[in-house]
Amino acid sequence: MRAFFLVVLGCIGLGSLSFVVTIAKSAPSFDRSHPDYASFAAVFDQADRAFNAGQSYVIIDLAPLNRGAWKTACLFAGYTHPIEEMERLGARVDQADRDRLGKARGFRAAPVEETELVIAFTNEAGRAHFVHFQSGMGQQTQHYLECVTKPETRLAVSEKSVLGRRTPIPQ
Repeated sequence: MRAFFLVVLGCIGLGSLSFVVTIAKSAPSFDRSHPDYASFAAVFDQADRAFNAGQSYVIIDLAPLNRGAWKTACLFAGYTHPIEEMERLGARVDQADRDRLGKARGFRAAPVEETELVIAFTNEAGRAHFVHFQSGMGQQTQHYLECVTKPETRLAVSEKSVLGRRTPIPQ
């Protein structure tokens, strides 16, 4: 009986350990070390506060992104798929980005979860870059996706946003 009890405890322990490992593997690696992370995180936090205060839309200016060195930039809010969309727009995506943002892992419903946000942008050569933020503009903007191509740099983000426009990336 004691051996049976130890076997059951061992199985529970191993099961718990594998559950914790699965959760840890499904947790994204946010891009906090990216030079634009802190400044845009503050912009998104301010936008979330504006929506919570009753404002119906906010303007997000992407001009300073990557020190202005971008051609097309997109915002992807919760429950969106930035890799698929950037490829659809004609951008080249590195395998490392495809591995981390290409599909939902573990217990995640989408590569960009409920309140997260990703800024994706292309350089002059058409290569996609991604900055994954832990917090976006709140739940009001779930499913939001919109892109701009220079010379345009500003997006009007509405709390009633519907799946956004898709601007093909010029080759």
